[in-house]
Amino acid sequence: MRVLALVVAIVLGACASGPTCALPPIPQPVHPWVWTVHGPNGAIVLFGTHQGASDKDIPDTAKGFLASSQVLVVEALEGGKFDTYDASPDARYYLRRPDVVPSLMKSLSNDDFAELKQRLHVSSQELARMRPWVAQSLLVRTVLAFPSPNMPTAISQFAEDHHIKVEALDSWEMQTVFLDMITDASNVRGALRNPDLSCAFEADVGRYRSGLEQAYSHESPEATPNKRAAIAERQRVWTDKLAAYLDSGEKAFVAIGVQNIVGPDGVLATLAARGYTYERISR
Repeated sequence: MRVLALVVAIVLGACASGPTCALPPIPQPVHPWVWTVHGPNGAIVLFGTHQGASDKDIPDTAKGFLASSQVLVVEALEGGKFDTYDASPDARYYLRRPDVVPSLMKSLSNDDFAELKQRLHVSSQELARMRPWVAQSLLVRTVLAFPSPNMPTAISQFAEDHHIKVEALDSWEMQTVFLDMITDASNVRGALRNPDLSCAFEADVGRYRSGLEQAYSHESPEATPNKRAAIAERQRVWTDKLAAYLDSGEKAFVAIGVQNIVGPDGVLATLAARGYTYERISR
């Protein structure tokens, strides 16, 4: 599981541990999270992914489109596959807070800081240097079991096996800046005190598997104006890059978190506002 991609899903999606979960019934899938978007010189395919979904959740329709594409477009190309916080010195540099991000030692209460240190099995010095979104991601991973391979990893492996080039909408550095803007000590505190973290995440995976767009059409109640502005700017940058693929005619398969695609502020809506048309694939 890659730390960076995982935490984007955690921060932007609904996630929130118990050994058993009383989950609502999952409606039958409507159709896959696959759209074709049409531009003046061709079309691209958008596929909405979920970090908690497995390779078995990838529909054959999506695999077919990917196999015939010239490029796979993902959210970010990370500097490696980081299974643990300590796995790579290069990655760890980016996972430590810059001077502009307040220290968790100063932002959390003494009790919360002590509990977080115990649950993450790190020293006080290391935790004080940790970016809030990294601490949140590592905390969530102590109570959640993710499929292996999960959906994004399986898609990247498929592209590698079929010699399809891979490009990214964000650089590693751009995503770390984005996550610094939308994650703070309040997010870490919320995850630390949430007894239903794993159940909420399982419920979100269930909503994903239902294929219902309305499940992702609401705004997070925790979104502050600054966080909403950061998300909107990121969506604008992504839309510019997707429009470039449409205008060039290059056959691109875009695999990004479904929460970035649907809804009033998703890339589908922003592309439509620029005059592009799209349709969802039924099967």
